[in-house]
Amino acid sequence: MDSFNTLYDPNAGRITTGSLLDGLVGTLDIGGGWHEWQKRGFFYKLRDILVNKKFGEGYRERIYNAMVLVGKGQTTTERDMAFLYNMIAIETILCQRDDKYSVALPERLKALYNGTLNPNENLSKAIDGLYKKRCSYVHTGNKNEITWQDVRNTEKIIFNLLNTVGQKPKLFVIPKKIDEWVMIQKASEIENKRYIKNRGLIAIP
Repeated sequence: MDSFNTLYDPNAGRITTGSLLDGLVGTLDIGGGWHEWQKRGFFYKLRDILVNKKFGEGYRERIYNAMVLVGKGQTTTERDMAFLYNMIAIETILCQRDDKYSVALPERLKALYNGTLNPNENLSKAIDGLYKKRCSYVHTGNKNEITWQDVRNTEKIIFNLLNTVGQKPKLFVIPKKIDEWVMIQKASEIENKRYIKNRGLIAIP
């Protein structure tokens, strides 16, 4: 796991021009602006997880692999590959080998993703659609259905997810624990609604 210690060091200065990469939306430049942005983002939180040995090596490797996949998704100019890299990164964080991916992945995503995808479209339906396109591409090679909007949606999801990992790292050590957390959240939500109803209070959205 020596690779855990080879991530960008903010004290090393700006990466040279010769090391710049072309990404989906232009040149990728890991410089001062990126460093300042990531102070408020997830990168350095994830770096701290990777070098913290209280988290098992298997877990740290999953997070590292997901970060590498996200990086590949950002540096490719091919729409289908960016989509696939992002989807695999999402699966790497949320699932393990003995999971039934077709059930576990969409359900955990719906519970954890905090945001919207397609305007005027149900979030659950949008996530199911992304997973179906992923399966169609992987199993039949059909990439024609994948759109740039799909790529943007997978980016929204994976960045949101990585931010959540940085904030609640223990939640993702065992993906099945996410299911228990989801059940607790749902139970708490139901109890809150009952309390509001019984007390005659107005629910604040």
